[in-house]
Amino acid sequence: ISQTVLGGELVANAQYFYRDAFFANPTNAANQQTEDQSELSGRISWTSPEENYELFVYAKNLTDAENQVYNSVSFLGSARAVYNQPRMYGAGLRWNFGTR
Repeated sequence: ISQTVLGGELVANAQYFYRDAFFANPTNAANQQTEDQSELSGRISWTSPEENYELFVYAKNLTDAENQVYNSVSFLGSARAVYNQPRMYGAGLRWNFGTR
């Protein structure tokens, strides 16, 4: 979504990601199945009329869901898993030096 605000451009977007469950090994062993996961993120930015700077805020994993990204068993038989990052948010300023 884009809108002119204070002579500059205000842009808002949202992203949704979904991945179904899958097996980490061709044997399809139950202890090596990774669960399905989804994630919702968003970003809002404002670019100055001259397009020389941009202010923005963002958030990733808005629901703070904890999901396994990968799950497997080592050659020694130990279970192991990698998890997604927790909710993250921030703000920033991007400055364009020179002319376009």
